[in-house]
Amino acid sequence: MRRSGCLYSVEEREIIGKWKTEYKAAPSKEVRAHLFKDKILPAIFNFWTKDGSEPIIGEHMDVRVKTLARWIANNWRPDTKESRGVTIRTHITYIDIVCRDRMDAVLAEMTQLCDGECPEPGSVERFTLRTKAAKLAYDHMSAEEKATIDKAVAEARQFGGDLSLWHRTAAKKGDKRVQQWSKKSWLEMGMFTLTFWGYFTEDGRYAVDVYEDMAKNMGVTTSSFLVQYDDQITLMLRRLGEYIKSLQNLKNRSGIVPGISALDTWSPADVLKYSAEGFPILPEDGLPPLGKRKLVTLMREFLNAHYVLASGRKRKQVPFLTLEENASLFIEEEYLPASFAMKDPHNLRKEAIEAFFDLVRKRQMEKGESDSFRFHAYEVEKGELVPAEYPGTEQTSQ
Repeated sequence: MRRSGCLYSVEEREIIGKWKTEYKAAPSKEVRAHLFKDKILPAIFNFWTKDGSEPIIGEHMDVRVKTLARWIANNWRPDTKESRGVTIRTHITYIDIVCRDRMDAVLAEMTQLCDGECPEPGSVERFTLRTKAAKLAYDHMSAEEKATIDKAVAEARQFGGDLSLWHRTAAKKGDKRVQQWSKKSWLEMGMFTLTFWGYFTEDGRYAVDVYEDMAKNMGVTTSSFLVQYDDQITLMLRRLGEYIKSLQNLKNRSGIVPGISALDTWSPADVLKYSAEGFPILPEDGLPPLGKRKLVTLMREFLNAHYVLASGRKRKQVPFLTLEENASLFIEEEYLPASFAMKDPHNLRKEAIEAFFDLVRKRQMEKGESDSFRFHAYEVEKGELVPAEYPGTEQTSQ
């Protein structure tokens, strides 16, 4: 029986509601359409036929199908915004480069346009004035400055995009994009995927990683392909890194890779060494002089190395957002300096990072590299933590 104002009865909503969670979690329109046609419609048609409703044939059937499809689409919004593909932007203008390389001049022009008061970051006024201020900044540049901007525009167009944006986006979204693509490929085509990928970081280095979820997608409880073939995967990642580096060197020699310097070859490997079990080791005589950017990179490398060990090699990167919200659950106080608030190293002050490494080095000298720092737990699902599984840690079977 239908309640007043309801299109479907309680019984009808119970039947179609069985697929609500699956429908909302579907990654694309194609998967949702398949679910609607192959599962929801047969179930509700069977109910309508058995409850004595009028025969569902011809035009009447089409109306009821369209009505149900519209009701589900309006009431069962997908949990995540559907990806409609990646738009690769190759048309870079001098406005983009002026805002990237000479933001000081752009802000000065904004201040002039606003009678001496620069709009606040993120404000609508600042956004609307961006193009006009950048044009004025370019017009007021010297011939030499304009030539520098024009050269940067030509280089960005030749390479295919704004490298500084690529660096940031790859580091922030690359891992999630690969996972989404793998899941979507399985749901739409039953495709098994093993994905290696790499990208250049903002400081000119390269990062490589790998992802697969074959057993998880099939609902089989067993160790992953990455775990079963850990040695071969590690070797493949090393080979991928070597190949990317060779490409970098070739392009550096031809002079067509802007923003990637062949001279600045610093990497965390220049500072960190590793034990046979994989524990990162700091230099006994302390860190060399490093700027904030390199300290951030070094701290991320150090924490990620520990997170790999703490998760029994099931995780590759620290979930910094969850860590910041629940730091005391991830890390015990003895492993952090007094009054230290753990967060993404990018958001820490240079002095805080240096204090962190000072404590790590002190503990390393007193207790060894395996206890210089430790995660107490790692995240298996969003917000779900389990005890760390460092090498040598005995795990209680569940």
